[in-house]
Order: sequence, then C-alpha cells, then structure tokens
Amino acid sequence: MVWVPAAVLIAGPAGFSLCARYGLGLDIDLPATALRASVAFLAYLPVMVCLGWAASAIGRMRAGELAVGVKTCLKHTVLPAGLGLCLAVLLLPWAIERGLAVVVKVPTLQSLERFELFEDDRLGEKTPAFEPGLVDSRPFEGMRVNASAAVITLRIEKEEPGREQGFSKLYPSYAAAAAAWAAKKGERLLPSVNALDGKAKQFDDGLLAALHLAAAGGFGAGADRDVAVFLHALFTRLDPRGQAHAWVWAGLKVGGQLSAQRSALVPPGADGFVKKFRQAAGSQPYGFYSWSPELGQAYALLRYFQEELDPGDPRAVEIAGLLSRDPALRSRYTALLDWLASLETGQTRAGSLAELEGSKGRRRVSLLAAPLSKEDLLFTGLFGEGLPPGADLMLELVKAVRSGKLDLKPGAKAGWYEYQAYALETFLLPERGPESAKLLLDKEYKKRMLKAFAAVLAKRRETRALSGMFALGALAEGEDARPRTPLPPRLRVEPNPTYFLRMARSYAFLEDFLAATLSQEALAGLRGLREQGLRGMPLARDLESIKRLFYGLHLLSCEDIGLRHQLLEGELESQAACLSAAEAWLSAWAQDADLAADTRIIVPVAHDPNRGASRLWATLGVHGARMVSYYARAPKWRRALREDAGQGWEDAPTMGASWIILVDDFVEFESKRTQAPTREEFRRVVDREGTKERIASALADGAPGADYQ
Repeated sequence: MVWVPAAVLIAGPAGFSLCARYGLGLDIDLPATALRASVAFLAYLPVMVCLGWAASAIGRMRAGELAVGVKTCLKHTVLPAGLGLCLAVLLLPWAIERGLAVVVKVPTLQSLERFELFEDDRLGEKTPAFEPGLVDSRPFEGMRVNASAAVITLRIEKEEPGREQGFSKLYPSYAAAAAAWAAKKGERLLPSVNALDGKAKQFDDGLLAALHLAAAGGFGAGADRDVAVFLHALFTRLDPRGQAHAWVWAGLKVGGQLSAQRSALVPPGADGFVKKFRQAAGSQPYGFYSWSPELGQAYALLRYFQEELDPGDPRAVEIAGLLSRDPALRSRYTALLDWLASLETGQTRAGSLAELEGSKGRRRVSLLAAPLSKEDLLFTGLFGEGLPPGADLMLELVKAVRSGKLDLKPGAKAGWYEYQAYALETFLLPERGPESAKLLLDKEYKKRMLKAFAAVLAKRRETRALSGMFALGALAEGEDARPRTPLPPRLRVEPNPTYFLRMARSYAFLEDFLAATLSQEALAGLRGLREQGLRGMPLARDLESIKRLFYGLHLLSCEDIGLRHQLLEGELESQAACLSAAEAWLSAWAQDADLAADTRIIVPVAHDPNRGASRLWATLGVHGARMVSYYARAPKWRRALREDAGQGWEDAPTMGASWIILVDDFVEFESKRTQAPTREEFRRVVDREGTKERIASALADGAPGADYQ
C-alpha cells in the first residue's frame, strides 16, 4: 500500500517536468510547479499510509486481538490521518490553483522561452586581437580610443515585480513608443534592430506594391514583365470552348483586367471559377494589398493563378500544349516566372505549366506558382500528415536553424526574401557573425533577439503576402592629464553589424535585379507606395537610399564595438557617403515617417485542410526594453595628440551604460476561420481586446468564413 503513493509522488512531478522540458503542450512553470505538485502529493501520503495501517488493525481485530488492534489503529491511523487531512485541506486549493492547474493549449513564444536554448557567453572564449591601427574616429575627452581588443556586454534588464516601469505597455508604432519613452526623464533611446527593420518594412511594402501594380499592368513596366499582357496573349490563343479559356477569363475578371465589353461575354463555366476563388482560403487581400482597390485587384490576379492543378487537369493540359507550340509565348512566360520568383524565394510550391509537357511524375502545377520558402519546406516535412493542435511552428523553425537542420544562407537561385531571411541568422546564432568575438551576450539578451527574429520574420512574410572625418577634441588640461569620466560603451545603434550588412546586400541584389530586368524608362517611372499614397522619391532613388543607410549602419556598428568592417574589396564606391547617410538618419530617427506607420501585422503561415485550421503569426505592438551594456574586457586609449601608433596604449577605465530599445510583441495562434483578417480588421481587434490572450481568442473564435468584428 505504501508503494502506491510513493510511486505517484515520484512519477507525478517527474512527468510534469518532462512534459514542460520537452514541450509537450503543457503550460507549466518549472521548477515551482513540480515543487508545488510534490507538496500536494506529500499531503496525501500520510493519509494513504494510514489507510494501510487501518486495514491491518481491522484484520487483527477480526483475528481476536482486539486490544492490539485498537492500539495499532490509534497509533498508526488516527493521529497520522488527522495530520495528513489537515495538510491536505490546507494545501489542496493552493496546489490546484498554483501547481496542478495544467492547461493544455497551443504553445506560444512564452512556452518557447522555457526551453534552455541559450546560455550566457563566457568571457574566456572572447579573444579579439589588438589592432593598433583600428582607432575610433570619435575622441573621448581628449583621448583616442582603440576598442579592437575590447569585449562589450549586452544584457536585457527585467522589469522588477510590483514596480511599474512601462516595459509591458504596447504602442502601435515605433514613433509613438519613442515619443513616450523620450518624455521620461533620464531615459536614453537607442535605435534597435526592430526599429531599423520597421523602416525597411515600410520601404519593402511600398516597393513590392509598386512592382506588383506594374506587373499587373498598372504602370506599364514593359510587356516582358507584365502579367496582364501575358495573360491576355494567352487568353486570345486558347480555344473559346475549353475550360482553360473560361478559367483564364475568370482570373482576368477577379483581377480587374477585363474591359466592359469583354466582361459581358461570359464563357460557360467561368462564373463557377470566380465563385470558387472568392470562397477559397486566402482569396481576400491582406497586408499592403488592402491599401487600395487597385492593389487588391493585383493581389487577386496573382493569387488566382497560383491555384495548383493536377497534371491531368484539362486546363493544365491545354495551356501546356499551347506553350509548347508557341516558343515566343513560352519565352515570355518563363521570363515572367523568373522575374516573379526573384522578388520572392526563388523556389515555388508547384511546377510551372512550361515544365508539364513531356514530364512525368510531377504532382501539381500552377500557371503562376506560389513562392516556397525554406521554412515552408521545413513545416511540410514535419507536419506532412496535418498540423497537430499543439504544434509550435516558430519553435520548430528556431530549433531547425540553431541545430543546422535548416540553413538560411541563400542558394544560387535564391530570391530577395531569402537574402533578407539570411540577414536574421545571427539573431539566433550570434556566433555566426564576426562581431561575436566582441560581444558578451547574456541569456536574456539572446532571448530578446529570438523574439526579434520571430517578429521580423513574421513581417517579412506579411510583406510577401503572395507567400568619415572627425573633429579633434580640444585639450582643456595638460597632456598627461586623464579624463575625469570613465569610458562607457558608445553605441549609436543596437550592435548587429552582420544583420545590417546582409540587409544592405539584399537591397544591392534587388537593385541589380531590377536594373537587369526593367528598362531605365520603366524603372524611372516607378515610385514606391504608402498606405496614403506615393513615397517621397522615385523608387530607384529610394532603393539606393535604403541600401546606403544599411551599409552605413554596418560601418558605424563595427566602429562602435571596435570591429573591422566586413565589406568586400570594391563593394562600395564611397564609404563616406554611406556613413553620412547613416549618421543623418540616426540624428532624427524617431521622427522618420516610416516609423510612424502602424507596425502591427498578421500573416497566415500554414493551413491544415483536414482539421480546417490555420496557423497565424502576428505582432501586437511595440514596447520598450532596457538594454544594459558595459565592457567585459576594457578597450585601450592614449592621448589624442600622440602619433606613435604602436606605443602608449593603456587600459581605459570604463563604466556601464543603458538605453531603452523598442521591440515587438510576437504571438502565434490557431484559427478556424477561412480568411486571414486584413490589417485594419486585426488592428481593431487588438485595440478592442487589449491583452494577448483575449486578442488570440477573439481572432481564433468564430465559424469558418465569419467576419472579424
């Protein structure tokens, strides 16, 4: 009898611990919960032992040993049972409320944080070499600073329990958050990688909006890159009696590409194709495509022709046959596919109809196949049979990147999206960046970068809704005098030089791609879009501007931490121009119009048709976090007037510094609804519900196809 409670005592908390440690969908706080559960079980242990002794005493009574039985019962049953019952009564409600209230639910990034994915960096493993010539361009109180062998600590300060510091308050934009924190006395703001990505996000949205309008025929980007021109050419060559003719007509109809005269001539069966698309998951424009009716039509046009067809479908067979007989049309088609793929991931979910003729074994084909990212391939491999309710897509992606199962490095045929995803690699694997030797990161800071990875990647996917001189400081004292102030880390931006460089290179890739595929006239006529209209400069100049900004941020961030820049020989014509662009932006970054845009987004990631459930990623707003920094290994300095580069360097006395950085709040949740909400619908829900749990519940609840109220 004693072994029963003992087994429960051991197995119960151990089971809960294993579930929480290995992510089996239990929302438990360890080690506190396991301890509380153990206490609760201990409360019942005396009771169960006493029951055993009571049974023994009763047995003795029946055998005639009445006196011995009564004594045994009193000694081993009544007193321990009373004690056990008292403990149980006192501890049971507390244990149920605190320890045993195990809630089975979809894990979010909150559950991900419980995994010990990270550990504090060790200073002994950081051994950057001293480079006498790598001197900071900014004197410090008459001293020249050389931080080439220095190591800077970065950590995130937690909000103190019971003390409201404002770190949990969410704002809709970086500018709103910056204004609120700037108003707090004694607080300094430092541009975070989230804020920098917030600017890039607005540019990217505007650029893709302009390009997709152009591709749909809105700006006349040129016949070779014009989706509508190709589709009209295809439409006029198809048999008017065939399904393919009606199918293409329906696509032109939903995309707003038919004249009034042609709209009146409805081919047989075309209305059915239109109705099927309108009712299909993903047919409603979201992201920047909801900015205007024209963008909504461009989305519908491209999305409609992403429909995956069986190779034997009459529509696929007829179009593939036509392409094989018309080399000019086929050439235009393949060039269009290559152009669209380069703006996305370089890979597609289905084969093209140009590949169908003469091929065998292809499972699905599309006229304009949807892009396929590396995370899509990962999720397909993990959840090919369906998406379990407890699956955590972001957790699986993080584990795959950190384990090496998924390599974010772009391949030979990569598109723009993959270059931008690669820029985020050091958020999860800081050791992959050359700055790793210069930065000592604690576990909490690494978790902060994990959250940044999740939020920024979600925004990247939502954008692609279709899947140097310095002034010499004057010396106030004699040459041998020392500064009165210890040297703090002088960060101008959250240090992540690899991210800045890879982002700059992603824009350089896009610049080269557009120059090679669009005429100068077409490119000169394009202007990026905003939700309220056009951006302030032509697209080509805007693209050059943001490319220079990120190159300049790489150079400044390297100097901030004493790291030699990682530019290739000849990569930049003018480092000075890029430095100037970055310094100008940093001088007034909180007033940038791009950062005033509402940054809250929602994007569908995966859909399980068997369960009728979709998984979505969202960012709920911007909040402040305190980043603390100090030198774990001191830099060196010397008098600024000394010219002997190899002599006179000595360790500088140092002090810490802290800044408020602006970060995003990410969440993953499941919904049974057919359509993802638009940005406007999502933001209304966020404003109304307030908390993460209520927001997720409001978005998840409702019958398939129900409107978001």
